[in-house]
Amino acid sequence: MSATDDGSVLGEENLGWERLASNLRVERALLGALDLLEGIPVVVFKGGLLTRRIYGDLRRRSSADNDLLVRKADAHEVLERFANRGFVPHEGLDAHRALDRTGQVALWENGDFDQPSVDLHVEPFPRNFFSVDEETIWTRLETVELHGRLVRTFDAPLTMAHLVSHFFQSLLEVRQLT
Repeated sequence: MSATDDGSVLGEENLGWERLASNLRVERALLGALDLLEGIPVVVFKGGLLTRRIYGDLRRRSSADNDLLVRKADAHEVLERFANRGFVPHEGLDAHRALDRTGQVALWENGDFDQPSVDLHVEPFPRNFFSVDEETIWTRLETVELHGRLVRTFDAPLTMAHLVSHFFQSLLEVRQLT
């Protein structure tokens, strides 16, 4: 049993259906983002796709955003496409500077922070822990099917390396890593 925001308790089955609904909403936003970036190489490396790959069931873990990797050379065009569609970062944040400074920036369509964000990356690993060159990452990809379309994602070893990097970055509990 798990507690909800209002203190009530959901059975695991109900919680699973809540996760499924959340993940499907995030995936719908992902498909729109991929349509927007048609013609630009994009890697999907977290969110519902990761849940599908690891657990095989969207009811096992929920996602709130879509993490997309693009090449540094494409970043300006990608940010312009998102801006033209109404995607914005948090108020007061310059998306271009954030991407240059940290290697990533979160964007929300029409500034609606209740909707899934697109977390745009040019570096998928936190700089303060890992330095992985762009070409190494782009040679460690595989293609998978998602809702009738082919998308690129990290291969299994790179996926594990990325999960371990989050373990260190977020000081997660060992049970979360397993």
